Amino acid sequence: MKKIFILVCAFSTLGTFAQKKEKEREIPKYRRSSLHLMMMQDAKVLHKNIIINAFENAPFPGKYDQHDIGVSSYDFLNIKMPEVATNTEEASDKEEDAEDKRLKGADKKIEKYFADAGTAKKLVALWFNRDKEDGSMDMKLIAKRGSYDATSLDISKAKMQSKTVSTQMKDAGKELIGNTFIVVDKINFYKNEAAAAIIYEASKIAIKAMKEENAMQVMTKKAAKAAADALY
Repeated sequence: MKKIFILVCAFSTLGTFAQKKEKEREIPKYRRSSLHLMMMQDAKVLHKNIIINAFENAPFPGKYDQHDIGVSSYDFLNIKMPEVATNTEEASDKEEDAEDKRLKGADKKIEKYFADAGTAKKLVALWFNRDKEDGSMDMKLIAKRGSYDATSLDISKAKMQSKTVSTQMKDAGKELIGNTFIVVDKINFYKNEAAAAIIYEASKIAIKAMKEENAMQVMTKKAAKAAADALY
C-alpha cells in the first residue's frame, strides 16, 4: 500500500506543569489528532470492488478522532494539470516502474483537488458544526474533544482562575483543530494464490504423515484435512 499524506495543518503544543517550590517548566502535552480518510480511485487496479469494500469496512484507527467530511474517495489521477516543460532526455534516462510513472505528480493533483473543493474550509466547518442553510455554528464538538486534554491539574487551576472549567475545555478543543489531517490511501490488489498454495501443499504433506492406527487418529486426520481445505 502506498500512502500519500496531506497535512492540512499541525501545531505542536506545550503544556505547563507547576511543581511545588519549583519554577514552572514546560513539558510536551498529548494532543489527540483528528483524521479524515480517503482512498485514491484507480480504474486500472484489479478487483476494484474488493478494494473499495475492504477500505470502507476497515476499522477506524482507535488512537484518532474520526473527522469525516463525507467524501471517501476520488479519482485524483485523472485530474488535469497545467503542462510543464520537462527535459525529455533526462526523463528517458530514468527507468521507472509503471506504477511510479502513473503516480508521478499525484501529490500536486491531490493538492489541486483540495483547493478546488474547499476541503480545508469543510474540515473547519465540521469542527464548528456549521449549518449550510443559515451559517449557524456551535462549540459542541470542540468542547467534547477538548475534554481529552482536561487533567485534574488543569481543572484545579481553572477553578482558581476566572475562566470556568467548561470554557477551558473549549479552549483546549480549539487547539485540537491544528491537529487535523487527511490521509489518502493508494491501495493495490496482490494475489495470494502462490503463497496460499505453498502453505496448502505443506499442510497436505504433514497430514499425510499422520497416523491412522485407531478411530481417534482417523478422526483427527480427517479434521485436519478439512481445516486445511477450508483455510486454503
